[in-house]
Amino acid sequence: MAVSSIESVFSRVEAKYGLQGEFEAAHVCHAYEEVVKKCCGDKLAGKTTAKYLKNNVLWVSVSGSSAAQKLQISLHTILRSLQELFGKDRVKSIRIVQQAQDL
Repeated sequence: MAVSSIESVFSRVEAKYGLQGEFEAAHVCHAYEEVVKKCCGDKLAGKTTAKYLKNNVLWVSVSGSSAAQKLQISLHTILRSLQELFGKDRVKSIRIVQQAQDL
């Protein structure tokens, strides 16, 4: 009996159930967190979260308008880094939404 690597098992499951896009979207969201840490530092990274990837647009939320402004300044660099990792066709743009504040 041959032993398969975990990666090959996941690849077969992805193909069988049509989950390739879902797993890759999760990888993009996770990579976003790392790219922001590297590009902008831990403080800003703690104020932003990748929510989902839909139609090749990465939607991220930020807590506060000042964090959104700081993120906007570095957005092109973040996008380029993600495109280097996943390809220009996979992540075409990033949209920032501000988290709702509790009243």
